[in-house]
Amino acid sequence: MLRISNALQSSLYVKDVVHAFSSEVRRVVRRVAVRYRNRAEDLIFQEGRPQLHRCSYELNLLGKSMGEVSFMRNQPINTEEQALFEVVLCALVYPLRNALMYERALRSSLKDSLTNVSNRASMEQHLDHEVLTAARHRTPLALIMIDIDFFKNINDTHGHVAGDAVLTAVAGSIVRCTRDCDVVFRYGGKEFVVILTNTNSAGARLLVERIRASVENLALNTEACDIKVTVSLGVADLMPTKKNRSTTSCGRPAISGESAWAKFGRYLG
Repeated sequence: MLRISNALQSSLYVKDVVHAFSSEVRRVVRRVAVRYRNRAEDLIFQEGRPQLHRCSYELNLLGKSMGEVSFMRNQPINTEEQALFEVVLCALVYPLRNALMYERALRSSLKDSLTNVSNRASMEQHLDHEVLTAARHRTPLALIMIDIDFFKNINDTHGHVAGDAVLTAVAGSIVRCTRDCDVVFRYGGKEFVVILTNTNSAGARLLVERIRASVENLALNTEACDIKVTVSLGVADLMPTKKNRSTTSCGRPAISGESAWAKFGRYLG
């Protein structure tokens, strides 16, 4: 038990904790596969292939579910092995609880509390990773920058509560226009960024038009009047090229503050 306890306390990431637990169990009980599933957190990790016989345990601590652990094997699992599983699960509960709490806090720190999209710190991490991935696999990568037009006037005229409502509505509109694989970030006070993996400038332009139209169709009402919202958008793209050099093209919105958009391009040499 001491060995298992030490192994489980070596990391605060759920995947690592489950891997350490599975490794220790499989060292003691041969040819057993271990699966952890947490529907609430949308997590599933498995060590070993699915087997014919299964023994599953729902983990609860202080009335809160922490997911389900299943042990699987082609041969039937006997009562002695079940008793062993129950003992080692006791060692898993607190390290798993700590890892789940840590990852929740980590996710929360990378979210914008008002709009519930990812924040700038998250974008900087994500963008670095996606640029390296695109360069390695020579796949296109696009980014859309979105700026809410005349946002200061909205705040000054209608108040910050109305301004927050505009930010939330625009963020929701952007998210509804994107794919599951796209990631939306709040970049600044009134700016948003969308990172589009495996997408060229043509695909990004289509999304730009969808976002622009969606935002313009927003119905935002105050006690005094309706608020009309528009956005200006910019597109940047990384495209693989056979030439062993990099070229850059850039532009700026022709009409600032009137649903304009610009394109910025970068080619991977």
